[in-house]
Amino acid sequence: MDFWLPRFQIEDTLSELEQNSTNCDFCKFRWQLCKDLNLNREGFSSIQFDRRESMLRMISPIERYPPVLSICRSPDPKTPLSMLSIQVGLPQLPAAGSDLHLKILRQWLKHCDENHPGCHRPATATLPTRLIDVGDSASATISLYETQKDDSMKYIALSHPWGVPPHFCTFTSNIEEHKQSIDFAKLPITFQNAVSVTRELGHQYLWIDSICIIQGPDGDFNKEAERMEDVFSSAHCVLAASSAKGQSDGFLKKRYEREYLTFIREGLPPFHICRFIDDFAQHVLEGSLNRRGWVLQERALARRTIYFTNMQTYWECGGGVRCETLTKMHNKLASFVGDPNFPEVAIKSSRGGKIRLYQDLYIQYSRLKFTRYSDRPIAIAGLEKRLIHAFDTRGGFGVFDDGRGLLHRSLLWSRGSDEATLDKIISPADSQIMVPTWSWMAFKGGIDYLELPFDGVDWEEQEIRSPWTPGSRGVWHTGDQAGVVELSAVARDFDFTGKTGPESKLIYDRPPRSDGSIQPVKCVVVGRLGKGAGQNEQNRMYYVLLVTTKASQVTRGALVCERVGVGHVLGQWIRLDQPGTLVKIR
Repeated sequence: MDFWLPRFQIEDTLSELEQNSTNCDFCKFRWQLCKDLNLNREGFSSIQFDRRESMLRMISPIERYPPVLSICRSPDPKTPLSMLSIQVGLPQLPAAGSDLHLKILRQWLKHCDENHPGCHRPATATLPTRLIDVGDSASATISLYETQKDDSMKYIALSHPWGVPPHFCTFTSNIEEHKQSIDFAKLPITFQNAVSVTRELGHQYLWIDSICIIQGPDGDFNKEAERMEDVFSSAHCVLAASSAKGQSDGFLKKRYEREYLTFIREGLPPFHICRFIDDFAQHVLEGSLNRRGWVLQERALARRTIYFTNMQTYWECGGGVRCETLTKMHNKLASFVGDPNFPEVAIKSSRGGKIRLYQDLYIQYSRLKFTRYSDRPIAIAGLEKRLIHAFDTRGGFGVFDDGRGLLHRSLLWSRGSDEATLDKIISPADSQIMVPTWSWMAFKGGIDYLELPFDGVDWEEQEIRSPWTPGSRGVWHTGDQAGVVELSAVARDFDFTGKTGPESKLIYDRPPRSDGSIQPVKCVVVGRLGKGAGQNEQNRMYYVLLVTTKASQVTRGALVCERVGVGHVLGQWIRLDQPGTLVKIR
């Protein structure tokens, strides 16, 4: 079989595959794939395997499947021209932590150093307050080092899940001891692995949050959390324990043993058919580590990252994604969050592209998990600051304001279609950040955004005002003032009783109670679709926030309100002919 031919395909009935699987290894391989996908003879008379680049996809009479097999060849200078389109690769991966495995990691780093100047950390990079001095492979002890003003060393950073207690940490009670020495043997396995890989990559310094930040109520987490942007963007490389569940799991574990077949043809170098395992999205983006809220920022700010998963190791930098199998891949979503100079990719996009990118970022982030959900505004602060600066806007709390409608569009977020309710996050008593209800950061749960055209919306300029002054462009306002940041607006009565149809939809952050009773609600007009020929205000589509008063509280002559939802309605259902009520949305 000439697998290397550009349009290679092979087709069999399931009965033929099963029958031939007893004396043909390739038939057995394909038959096992069919069984894994629960294909049966009744629903599938035949199955076809088509080559696409260096992959084989399954195609049935009713469905086209993702890649299931990879084709690779060994490097050979005598490879004929007809086979050069097949990628060079490893059919079987080396053992995690072996010399060959570590050689691949070093080669990735070396190639990036020599070919990707945009991935290098700037000469003015800021060092973390503390680093771990890992010494060399002969060292039985390591120590905590407090960086000095004139230091300029390179360091590796670890991204990992804490998991269940006990945790290995630095406290005020043991920091002096850690400065003297830390016994390598007493470190949890994940940290031991990180120390070993750091040494093998030729580096002396490592940053791990639980050791380099003083933990506990008398520690410096709040201060150091504000510097997290610099920690990951200034790291020479980040190690991500993508499949670990906690500090004791480790990430240099025995991996899945990949099935493969080797084909030898006279006069040709060997080539291999292997189980397809190059799935960066499933293994990394959807992996357990990437479900943590803090990790999205860590990934986006890192200049290059090595991800250790149960299947294989991946590399990500500005040049794309590389697999341990030697496959190279690229995708737009990965390029945005994996941008070594985040958010350079977004800056080059159109205005509509920028909006899509930041909305996708927040939609993804809102669905991530936290040990403390009150960390939501801080765990993405580094990214938000960069976006505000890059977009030349002002903003905070997941909302941007450029004076051209971005504030209005940012406010029109909704409870995610996959969420039954959004629960309000209760901030701890010592919290310095009070998140207003007009921000999705005030709630626990995933969000979406109302589908709006990029052009053709008339934004309301008079009845809703930015909470930030026009002269504060480029400023990140989250936490820059005491108390809750208020959004000034005019709230209007509306009547939505019994109204149905695609032109109107209300989405409550917390759906009405099962008894059908709802609290008194008003609407704040955020914008309206452009008026068409012969169209009046009654028939225009209005985009609104839903608000309710807080126990008749009044401040500076305005009622204090909370946001309770969002939606779009026809103008005829809003009391536009009556004066509205001045409100402050907190």
